Amino acid sequence: MIYGFVITLKTWGDYTNKSELVNDLIRRARRAEAINGKLANSEKSGFSEQSADQMLAEFKSSIK
Repeated sequence: MIYGFVITLKTWGDYTNKSELVNDLIRRARRAEAINGKLANSEKSGFSEQSADQMLAEFKSSIK
């Protein structure tokens, strides 16, 4: 299965060697883990009582 995936990606020209592919897969896995961790933490923190407009106003004021 993975071998076919590697061959397909090589024919597309996305990767010049297997090392690039493996490194990219590792980066993607780490990114997915980080996102999943943030989602899990968000779910644990509970729900907000703010409306969408209130949240947007808060976010905009924090970047000024």
